[in-house]
Amino acid sequence: MKMKTEKMVKVTKMVRARINKVVSGAKKYCVGQDHLVEMLVYSTLTNEHSILIGPPGCNKSQVIDYWTSHLADDSNQVFRATLSKESSPEALVGPFDPRALKERGVWVRNLENTMADERCYYAHISEIFSARGSTLRELVRVLNEREIENGGKRIKLNLRSVFSDSNYLPLEENDAVFDRFLFRARVDYLPTNDQGDFLRMLKSNDVVSNVNGISTIGLRAIDLAKKDIASVELPDAVLLELFNLRAKFAGNASMAVSDRRWKKACKALRAIAWCRDSYMVEARDLYALRFILFNGENADEVNSALEQYRYIEPAMRDQEYVDSCLRVYEHASASNERSIIANAISQLEEASAQVLTSAARGEIMRMVDDLTARVAL
Repeated sequence: MKMKTEKMVKVTKMVRARINKVVSGAKKYCVGQDHLVEMLVYSTLTNEHSILIGPPGCNKSQVIDYWTSHLADDSNQVFRATLSKESSPEALVGPFDPRALKERGVWVRNLENTMADERCYYAHISEIFSARGSTLRELVRVLNEREIENGGKRIKLNLRSVFSDSNYLPLEENDAVFDRFLFRARVDYLPTNDQGDFLRMLKSNDVVSNVNGISTIGLRAIDLAKKDIASVELPDAVLLELFNLRAKFAGNASMAVSDRRWKKACKALRAIAWCRDSYMVEARDLYALRFILFNGENADEVNSALEQYRYIEPAMRDQEYVDSCLRVYEHASASNERSIIANAISQLEEASAQVLTSAARGEIMRMVDDLTARVAL
């Protein structure tokens, strides 16, 4: 039993390392928005849906495409669709087969290459709030129950998570759809005063490719991660923090949160702790609740309420990362070997994915930029 446990620890560390490597790669591809990829990771590890909301051209679809490109493999295809007011249910779950109607007198959909396809475990749906009428009703059923009706039978789907994006907030008739997204984030253009991220964005690759040498993570790896996440402890001290937050929001209509959402937040917190290589949820993990408490209009209030958890210990922790990175940087700077410099760049990029503060991340990325410039000479 001990050997099996050690093997499991080794395997889950490998899975976590692969996921973190993909997140690290997002810094090159989704410049300034890598935290959104982290949100999609949490969504995947909890079998929940997630949505990005923001103006056209702020790379919402690019962020989702980056993550889902690392999920698809031979056993799992990612369904993709862009909805409009004219979209019908067929755009999501397939057209009816006229032959089945003629020969058997039943309405049977052709599910191949739809989100109801048995090979489909994840879906990317753009402009989801454009859906109307029967398409909207079908969406609610799929998001909530993960099933459809076909040929007079209710069919369970293999679909695990839907990743969506929208240029605008939902209308009232779309509230039922919006409620099914546990993870939500507002996306905007890069800050006008952030020269570093802006220049990196201009130089970044527009094509999703095999970033950092990882093509896919795969369903088996995700399943192993989820099994391991179940063992993460959620202490009473953190539960008390959730109670205090709920009490703090009482009477504020813009901060109303359903009991169901609080319950699912606990599952999310376990995944968040696991991603930072911990089997104990800590108060600092509560900052990620900004993706769960956001209702489309209360981003500033949510961030203000959770700011207290953002820098619990991270400054001291991050300084250790920076000091370690500085030693790697100085060693590489003293060398003329391109392989040593390239290896240092890779180490620094991975380290930048682990720090919690933007100041530490910026300091490490400046080392990366300096070494990258040396290699280019």
